[in-house]
Amino acid sequence: MDKEVKRMRDMVLVLNFHDTVSRVITRKLRSERVLCKIVPGNITPDEIRAMDPMGLVLAGGESESSLPLHADLFSMELPVFATGSTALHLLEELGGKILEPAEESGLMHMEYRHPLLFRDVEDGFRMMKNIRKLSLPGSVNAICSAEGNTLGFAHSQKPLFGYLPEMEQTDMDASRMLKNFAVDICGCTTWWDDDAFVTRAMEEIRRITGDGTAVCAMTGGLDSGVSALLGHRALGDRLKCIFVDTGLLRENEVADFLSFYREQMGLDILCVNA
Repeated sequence: MDKEVKRMRDMVLVLNFHDTVSRVITRKLRSERVLCKIVPGNITPDEIRAMDPMGLVLAGGESESSLPLHADLFSMELPVFATGSTALHLLEELGGKILEPAEESGLMHMEYRHPLLFRDVEDGFRMMKNIRKLSLPGSVNAICSAEGNTLGFAHSQKPLFGYLPEMEQTDMDASRMLKNFAVDICGCTTWWDDDAFVTRAMEEIRRITGDGTAVCAMTGGLDSGVSALLGHRALGDRLKCIFVDTGLLRENEVADFLSFYREQMGLDILCVNA
C-alpha cells in the first residue's frame, strides 16, 4: 500500500453514543498517538467506507436506551470495539440475549482473558453497578468476567469485541485496551503527534482555500490564536485576520496582543475599534 494512502486511513472512528465517553476515548487514543475522529452514532456504513478507517470504537454509556445502530454495521469486515451500552446491542446483533439484572454490585474482582485486547491489563478490583446477566451464543466467547458475570466478550471468528464497563478518564486499563485494539487488532501505527497535527491542519487549510484568500477572526483567546498561526503558516500573506477591540479587555492587552501576533509572528491583522 502506498505510504501516503496508508497514512490517510491510519485511524479509528469513534462513534458517538455518549458525548462524555466519546471525548474520554478520543483523548485516551490520541494520548497514545493514535489518530481518531468522533463521528455521529447514526453514521451510515457508506459514510464509514468513504472515510476508510482501520477500525471502529462504539462509545456508549451505562444507559440501555435505544441506539441508532445500523443493522449491517457489524458486517463491514472492520474491527469493532463496542463499549458500555453499545456492547449489549452488539451482543443482540450476534444472537445473544440480555437477561435480568444481576444482584451483584459494588467492588468486584475483574478477570481478563484475551491475549491481544487485554495485553498488559492485570486482573483487579473495580466498582461495578447496573450489571445485566447475558446469554452468549455459540459464536461468542466471554473474555472478561467478575463474580460469575460476563462483562466482556469476543466473536470467535470476527474481530468484534464488547466491553460493558463505561470508559472513564481515570481508568488506565481503558487506555491500554484502546491502544491494544487500535494497534494490535486494527493495525494502526502510533504516528499522531503535534507535528503530525500541524502538518495535517496546514494541508487541509491549503486544500480548502485553494488559490484564494482566507479570513480569520481573532478574539484574543488561545483557540483563534492557534487557528490564525496555522493559517499563516499554511497561506502566508493570503491570510487576513480581523481583531475587534471592544474595550472590554484587560489594560494593555490589545497592545500586547498586536505586538505578539502582528510584530513578532508577522500576521496581517486589521484591528477595528468598535
